[in-house]
Amino acid sequence: MDPFIDAQAFRHLLHDVSSRVSGLGLMLDLVEPDAAATPDTRETLEGARQAADNLRHVISELGELSRFLARRPVQARETVAARALVDEAADAARGHIPGPISVECPESLGAVWVDPELMTYLIGLLIRAHGRDGRPVRVAVSAGSGDGLSLRIVVEGPGDSLSYVLGYISAAALDAHGGDFEQIATGSERGVMLTLPLAPAESRVAMASRSNSRLIWLTTGVSTIRG
Repeated sequence: MDPFIDAQAFRHLLHDVSSRVSGLGLMLDLVEPDAAATPDTRETLEGARQAADNLRHVISELGELSRFLARRPVQARETVAARALVDEAADAARGHIPGPISVECPESLGAVWVDPELMTYLIGLLIRAHGRDGRPVRVAVSAGSGDGLSLRIVVEGPGDSLSYVLGYISAAALDAHGGDFEQIATGSERGVMLTLPLAPAESRVAMASRSNSRLIWLTTGVSTIRG
């Protein structure tokens, strides 16, 4: 992937912003409204604390993503079963966020053509970013309108506008795969949608052949053992 940011300069910028936000968060934590404070004042202070905390999370996620991309650009793409890819990304995200993660991805959707390590990391990071406040995260994969699969990562309720910056960098990484990225803000759902390119037809056939061979081997092997 061609560099779209100066990684070193970006990390310095993030470090500077992180220090300032940490200082702001500490100051807000030390502020206690007096006994005569109105409910609106208390609510405003709590909102400011929550906003500072969200900003700390986003800065941390941006730093993690930029370090990953600088350390490991896109490698050769491979044929990967869509269900296996999403399951691995969801498993990697579990334990990092307090809420549940559900996955909807029929095995019949087949395989995608991606750098598996990078895409697993990116999907997992986006799941964590959307579920960090404890809301349930739903990951759903379906056949896209073109030659690709649509992968949606959504939560119920209002979105976090700060994640648009994370989305910008994610979109650049996905573009290197020939995929696409867009924000979701419709109805009660907020999240992102990734378009993952399908694996070449000959690659999908080879993959299916290997799966069938393994199934035949397992079946005959069990029969032999029982016999």
